[in-house]
Amino acid sequence: MKAYLALTLFTAGLALAQQSGGPPSVTDLVAELDQNEDGKISKEEADGSARGKRQFARWDRDQDGFATRDEIIAMRRKSGIDAEGNRIAGRRGREQSPAKLTIPAIADITRVGDGVRPTRQEMQWSLSIVKTESHPVAKSGYLIVTDHRSEDYLTPLHLLAKHRKGTVMIVKDLATVHSRQEDWDRLSSHLQKVHPRFVAIAPRLESYREKMLIGMWKLLSTLDDDPELDVFPGLLVAPDLPSFEKLITSSMDYKPRSSENFQVFAQCHFTDNSAGGIKSLQKVGILRKHFAKHGHETSSLIVAAPKVREERPLKGDDILYAVPKRRLLQLFPDEARESLAKSALLVMFGHGSTGMSCGFSVDAFHGIDLSNKVVMAGSCWSGAPTKLDFPMPRRDAAGTELKDNRERFLMRAIENGALVSFGHMRLNQGFSTLYPVLESWTEGKTVGEAYQRLMNALFRAEKKSRLDEILALDPSDLQQPGENRRSPAIPGNRLLYVIIGDPALQPFERLTALAHVPKHR
Repeated sequence: MKAYLALTLFTAGLALAQQSGGPPSVTDLVAELDQNEDGKISKEEADGSARGKRQFARWDRDQDGFATRDEIIAMRRKSGIDAEGNRIAGRRGREQSPAKLTIPAIADITRVGDGVRPTRQEMQWSLSIVKTESHPVAKSGYLIVTDHRSEDYLTPLHLLAKHRKGTVMIVKDLATVHSRQEDWDRLSSHLQKVHPRFVAIAPRLESYREKMLIGMWKLLSTLDDDPELDVFPGLLVAPDLPSFEKLITSSMDYKPRSSENFQVFAQCHFTDNSAGGIKSLQKVGILRKHFAKHGHETSSLIVAAPKVREERPLKGDDILYAVPKRRLLQLFPDEARESLAKSALLVMFGHGSTGMSCGFSVDAFHGIDLSNKVVMAGSCWSGAPTKLDFPMPRRDAAGTELKDNRERFLMRAIENGALVSFGHMRLNQGFSTLYPVLESWTEGKTVGEAYQRLMNALFRAEKKSRLDEILALDPSDLQQPGENRRSPAIPGNRLLYVIIGDPALQPFERLTALAHVPKHR
């Protein structure tokens, strides 16, 4: 494969030493201790861990019996530590020790579930995989549930239903169907009667919201007695009519990508030499190692922050390092564009917010053809709705400003022709939830089955009654004062993963090893 030309010169290589066990990120800390998922840590919850018991009095700055994210971040900053657990340069005369970049095999990564939890180090590196398993569904049947009433949108939906030998059910408003008993009963009764294998949820753009998704999970888990999803779901939503039509017509014309024609393009943000700064780089290395064993190339674009421009931890002929002139890459490099054009799959790791994803401004993707590609964004806010049920904080956990009027990455991907797109409406767990979906697809499973397997693994950790609490929440319940408030961990956040695409579509044939395994230097 043609070697990439580096966009910037990388000269000196600094040795990476083993990280000296810094604290976990605030996000991981709250996830570990906040048992009732109300976005804060009570003294009782803190007492469940040695760290919590030791630190709670320092966290709880206003002494109200609860430690919020803002309080923990403020306490850390006084000690020269940021929200990710990294030493802040210039504070107390020291910088955090560099972390060692390790590339484990998939088989060596902990599968979380059935009482197995990640270790502290695994949480720090976001290095675990959610364990998923199959769950029975009906043998056949395809149902589209939509609140579109315009014939322009209904026409392609009816064509898809005919293609899949299914039906279309129109409801008044998917965003609020959970709160209207008559509409809820009608939809629930129809689902019980039809009991389909696949359910395509096709909301209007303004109905594509957090409570809509939570409401659908509640509904689709009621077809039998267990608390799990009993169908293979998928979302059909796009930013405009041409994109919506293309999303549907492409799925009807698509043939699963064969193993011989499978190629991966991986992209990540390399921000600094700490564990938090290189963990996205690690995930790209893991994918490269994994797919190389199966004879498949993984071309990679590393967006390297200027402060680490002399580092090049991952090496290979098909790795391109790009250093943005500003904080984010504003243009897609030509050589990366050529490689992406040959790839069936785009996988992205790193920090994300509205208007950016994994070191890229969303503007950089304008004009990038993603037709018939599977796009997976392991960053936060990539699938954020244009209309939110829950308040958007001013800044996220990494301190990035969040603005509601910025473009959402998944909507850009769909507008650019993506066949299937994976992301999260708010705070993503990253690799641990992205990889099991990718694994299912490369085993030849449909969009909907991969989605169901992930959501059921997460669903098992939620109490069914919690869904009613989430749906009853008023946005003001989560509003937090302060110009610099951080991203609240909203109840039900773990259930806000989205996969946009026809649930009956099979993206790939089961991948098999090729005779020639490319060598990466």
